[in-house]
Amino acid sequence: MLLPEPYRGFSSSPPGEPVFGRDSNNGPATLNGGIQLDLTRKYVLRLFQRLTGKFFYLFTFLILLLVLYPYVGEGDAGKLFILALYIAIPISGIYAVSFSRPGLFIASFLAIPLVMSGIDLTFETHIISSIIGHISGVVFYAFSSIVILVHIIRERRIQADTLYGAVCVYLMLGLTWFMVYRLAEHVSPGSFYCGDAQNIDGIIDGTDLRYYSFVTLTTLGYGDITPITAQVRSAAFLEAATGTLFTTILIARLVGLYTAQFQADREVKKVALKNNGEKENEDERGG
Repeated sequence: MLLPEPYRGFSSSPPGEPVFGRDSNNGPATLNGGIQLDLTRKYVLRLFQRLTGKFFYLFTFLILLLVLYPYVGEGDAGKLFILALYIAIPISGIYAVSFSRPGLFIASFLAIPLVMSGIDLTFETHIISSIIGHISGVVFYAFSSIVILVHIIRERRIQADTLYGAVCVYLMLGLTWFMVYRLAEHVSPGSFYCGDAQNIDGIIDGTDLRYYSFVTLTTLGYGDITPITAQVRSAAFLEAATGTLFTTILIARLVGLYTAQFQADREVKKVALKNNGEKENEDERGG
């Protein structure tokens, strides 16, 4: 807030009252130097709110899990880091699907045994808790994917959070089928075969099955891990079909949504320009 030139840099306000004056950089006079700072904070906060949303945190933790898990090592620190992500993903997933109280309740109910599954994947605990955790994991990731996908389809405008949600759905589809494969391997060991060259220790663990799930979801099909039983073979081609249909339908929806949004914005601009032109003509006539 600028003061008249003769009074800049001076104040007759009593102690405790706001003081007008130039800041330390000889810039414009501000109210205690805080008006510009408050405006900057509000702008940054508004920008942060636009870039983040209900899906941003889930998106971040999913990316961290899939990118960093090969590099954190097998030590206690690495296991604790992975466990923290296995806990953070359900919590952020609960927040992501909290559009209604029933959805919030269901996601919270499913997340508890899912955390148990994360502990099992990290520290290899009792097989019963592992099976329960993986069943809840399948249901939790499938439920979260459906809720977020329905929300994206109902959107009328494409925002950053819309794209975060789309990526979250795709990644959670991979984790859903990963849980299915992990459960199948627990119930029926030997459901998958991996050659000696690709599997030196002879054990197919969670890392192998996570890799197999996303390779199948993206229909890469390297062939280094092969499903043996009829159940996991059925799950494999269902996952491949799910990945293909999801990308096709989602891209079509986003393109259609963007086209409609672009046309609507263009019509709004045309109406605004027309109204401005009519107003200028009226002002000229009145003058």
